[in-house]
Amino acid sequence: MSTIIYEDGMDFLSYQASYERLLYPLLEYNETYFTPPSYIPKTIVNDAHSRPRFGSSNLLDGVIDGNRDETRDYVTGVIMGSIIIAIVAIVWFMAIICLKIAGAKRVGFLAGRFTRPSSGIEKEEDGGVEIVLEQDQQWDEVNNEELPPTNHSSSATTPDPDPQAMKNFGIRVGVVRSVFVLSGIAVIISGGLFYGKGAVSFRHAIHDVHQGIDMAQEIGEKAMLLAENVTAAADDVEEQIQPQENEGEQICGLDSELTTQIRSLYNELNANVDQLKATLEENVGSISSDIQDVMNTLEDVEKYLEWSDIFFTVLIIITVVIITLIVAMLVGVVFAWQGVSNSFTKCIQYALIWPLFIFSLVLSWIFATLFLAAGLAGADFCVTPDKYVEDFLYAHEDMFDGMLFGFLIYYVTGCKIVPPGMEYIVQASAELKSVMIVTHELTTVLADLPIESLVLLCDLTVEQATVLKQITTLGHTIIHLLDRTFVGLREVISCQTMNPVYTTFVHEAFCKEAVVGMQWIFFTTLFIAIFSMMLIMTRAALYPIRERGVRKSIGGDGNEVVKYTEQPLEPEKSGVQNADNDAFPFEDVPVSVYDRATNVDAPAHDSAYPDSGGADSGGAGGD
Repeated sequence: MSTIIYEDGMDFLSYQASYERLLYPLLEYNETYFTPPSYIPKTIVNDAHSRPRFGSSNLLDGVIDGNRDETRDYVTGVIMGSIIIAIVAIVWFMAIICLKIAGAKRVGFLAGRFTRPSSGIEKEEDGGVEIVLEQDQQWDEVNNEELPPTNHSSSATTPDPDPQAMKNFGIRVGVVRSVFVLSGIAVIISGGLFYGKGAVSFRHAIHDVHQGIDMAQEIGEKAMLLAENVTAAADDVEEQIQPQENEGEQICGLDSELTTQIRSLYNELNANVDQLKATLEENVGSISSDIQDVMNTLEDVEKYLEWSDIFFTVLIIITVVIITLIVAMLVGVVFAWQGVSNSFTKCIQYALIWPLFIFSLVLSWIFATLFLAAGLAGADFCVTPDKYVEDFLYAHEDMFDGMLFGFLIYYVTGCKIVPPGMEYIVQASAELKSVMIVTHELTTVLADLPIESLVLLCDLTVEQATVLKQITTLGHTIIHLLDRTFVGLREVISCQTMNPVYTTFVHEAFCKEAVVGMQWIFFTTLFIAIFSMMLIMTRAALYPIRERGVRKSIGGDGNEVVKYTEQPLEPEKSGVQNADNDAFPFEDVPVSVYDRATNVDAPAHDSAYPDSGGADSGGAGGD
């Protein structure tokens, strides 16, 4: 005899010892009317579904049916609806590069640097002209020859910029730095929403999927146990009753009314048990294998969810990195506002912060594009998820065996369509009821007969009569246990039990958490990318303001040239730097020199010859 294992871990023999064997009616399964909660897509899902696809379809019917042309058209629409984000990013990056190439002279701070305005006499076309200090030619009348030229030295000052220009310049610097700070704050806020609304929603979706898998696994294991116990109980009933058939006919072969009744009930019970066992093996037996297939699929899904946990961690890391970089750059703006230049500001400008920030910015644009595509496809599904799941099941009906397909349709449609396998469940219930009626009658007849009477009526020995009564009682008990198990199985596979599992997976986890989370991730990532581009556009706020300086050099014709050039301004050193003062290293930037009509003092003569080592001697003279 096969062993039945019940939910509390007791086998049948242990369970039988405590089971009260009475002639009570079968446990009836009372199916209650269940109405699943209606699904209403969220506004953000409808808005995403309605986004333009540039002439392509936003319906998934063709994709589910496997139509290649409709699938290609739908995928093209999703790509066209999302690639526009990447196009905007590329165009914007190209614009920034062009502004950098154009230089500060043409586009001002958009080239990446602030330059303090100079005098109005500076020439527009070349940024100023050189001041050439010509060298006097002297004649030696004694030797009748030309002496080496005498060098002149000159001191020059930068012309004072126009006060109104300086005022406008100060306003422009303040506005640009304010925009930089506000953009940084916007990126930080977007990063917080990226985590709080997008990543957390995605996390909730993963949690709901885990919860749904746990529910499905628990219910599946219970259903498998009940289905196996139903089959095992049917085997036990047949095993207990079937061997006694021939013996019963032979022993109770007398032609009395009572023996005829015993023989008739016994044969009827035998036939009903055979029919019930065949029905259960054909239909209920397949439930166990179908459920096992579903359980295996759920285990695979649970393994894939481990990657989603990694993805969630990556989202958190990206958020923390972006916020950290923004905070560092905001501190750099404060330093630049104060004119401070140190290793930290250099790190921000060149070494670490900007490269990491640019890398994170590129990732933001990529994520924005990908999440927009995923959000569009998810929103298209979540407008009518039940319909698409039902269409998918019908399109792949050959993937399912037994009654599982019918019950899946039953759960997906909100229990509106009676599953095809339900008729077999009802049939098995009716057959089980017939078996119990006959068992009750046979048990009643045999219970009223003493062992001695049964020995005489059926021509049995005392031992055989005792076994016959025990077998009948045992069969009655097993059938009641079979009924209890069968009712439990029907409760497990009922709509009110399984439909919440489906809605947890599809409605809650995917449509209300994952898809909405993807929309939040897209919008917040897009805002991070946009405001980060604003930070790049106003990156001049991170650098000190360039000041005009003076530099002396010897021209190709041997003349001395004074050039006014641009260099970072430190607050403690205002005005024009002396030409001999090399406190600030000159950057390799376009220089500006001023017209000799500027305020140039009379040159002092330098009597040293060019090859004398360049020793200066004082002397005043004028042109």
